[in-house]
Amino acid sequence: MGYHDKGVPAIAVASMYSAPSDMALIVAINGPIKSYADLKGKTLGVTTAGSLTDWLVHELAKKQGWGADGITSLAMGSTEARVAALQSGQIAGTVQDIGVAYALEEQKKGRVIGNFGFVSQFVTHVIFATDDMVDKHPDTVRKFLKGWFMTIAYMRSHKPETVKTAMGVLQESEPVVSKLYDNDMPGMSSNGAFDPASVAAVAASLKDLGIMDTTPDPKTIYTARFTPVK
Repeated sequence: MGYHDKGVPAIAVASMYSAPSDMALIVAINGPIKSYADLKGKTLGVTTAGSLTDWLVHELAKKQGWGADGITSLAMGSTEARVAALQSGQIAGTVQDIGVAYALEEQKKGRVIGNFGFVSQFVTHVIFATDDMVDKHPDTVRKFLKGWFMTIAYMRSHKPETVKTAMGVLQESEPVVSKLYDNDMPGMSSNGAFDPASVAAVAASLKDLGIMDTTPDPKTIYTARFTPVK
């Protein structure tokens, strides 16, 4: 969202997903870590420095009262690299998309100890449109968003059909996708409206992550022109 302030010609036009409850912490299946409270001073694998996974590690440390550096994050790239490091004991855990985490748990490669939904004010995923599309084709943006949120409404009332479709797309088992549905659907926005406090949290995170030198005005990183979608 912050890159619009830096000149990227695309802006957030709708909130897709709120708190990051779709991100999970997975630890060694028979390891000593039983809960978040066991992570003080430990190292967790993340994708890259300055990423959402990196930011969540430090938010977890602050939530536990240890300060932002109470847990160390280690940028390791791919899931495969992080899982290998987890199994070898190089790291205590890894932050993953929760669908991947459930799949790893099913494969006996790790154990999920929780998600990051405790970061209650945040916008984890948004829908973007180019500035050109917003300025010249606003009706197209509106039609797209209407179609998207009609789909979400259908998904809420049609779990079996949604799980069956998602199994084919994700190439995961029914138990994994069923758990993913139960975890993710509550966080899916029904109308795309932006919560000002959550956008402000995103704006603050942009400075924390080093994406921006200062915290931007939250009003500059999204537009409320198209939401809420009816």
